[in-house]
Amino acid sequence: MIKTNLLFLLKPKADLVYLFDDCTLRQAMEKMKAHRYSVVPVINHEGKYVRTISEGDLLAYFIEHKLDFEESDKVILSDVPSYRSYALGAISAEPKDILDLIMGQNFVPLADDQGTFIGIVTRQAVMRAFIANENEAQ
Repeated sequence: MIKTNLLFLLKPKADLVYLFDDCTLRQAMEKMKAHRYSVVPVINHEGKYVRTISEGDLLAYFIEHKLDFEESDKVILSDVPSYRSYALGAISAEPKDILDLIMGQNFVPLADDQGTFIGIVTRQAVMRAFIANENEAQ
């Protein structure tokens, strides 16, 4: 079991790539390509977590709507459905609750007590903390 505060595992929002829900499909693709991320959090301008979007979601939208690249400037990201939901965790959650979530997703987006998106906990950070705790116990 991980015996650490989630803040020690947090990758803060300031260090992340994320998208606003009102950006265009083209902006989303360009930002994801530039940073080489296949999945990113989406937030609104009030800082609240909206969802997570993947390259697969963008590609599916392109195919289903038979878009060309120039048309992608006319599509707002909020119109593109996500086929997989990433559950939001709370910074006040117990580490075991985050473990349950991280098993099914690459990262867990975290919100503060007011529901504002503050960052993510990655599966890699959780695994490293687990290994460190195991090594300390030996």
